Amino acid sequence: MTSIGVSLHAWNSIKTEVIDLKFGFVNEAVKCREIRAEITQFKTKKMRIVQVVSKPDHENLFSLIRKKEIELRKKKRGTLHPIRPNRWKHVSYKGFIDFYKASKDISIFELKQKSGESNDWQLLHSFLGFLDRHFHKEIESITILYRD
Repeated sequence: MTSIGVSLHAWNSIKTEVIDLKFGFVNEAVKCREIRAEITQFKTKKMRIVQVVSKPDHENLFSLIRKKEIELRKKKRGTLHPIRPNRWKHVSYKGFIDFYKASKDISIFELKQKSGESNDWQLLHSFLGFLDRHFHKEIESITILYRD
């Protein structure tokens, strides 16, 4: 891993912190168990973790992506649509994308599909195309971690 890369152990701790911050609960054990069960449920699925590092002098990529999705939706365009907070679904390809803000300059995206899908590359290809098409000036690097 490079100095910018995130190890799997570090990623799991970041993800836990982001989930705790996102839902705003620490003492509500029931909700916490539900979220953890949801996360472990997807371990049997194919997952691609895309880590995107923004250029230091640009606006936060996480908020830019959300704004762009809203803008495209208002124009009735775009192929990625929200199905719940921090989760998108592609209109044509099976699977979904969860996204998290790890720090000011680092955004994490999890592309998840069932392990039986033969066209798992299409969701990744579509998402990377979306990033390149709309945000190539704001992105410094993209790292892809493969988890099968």
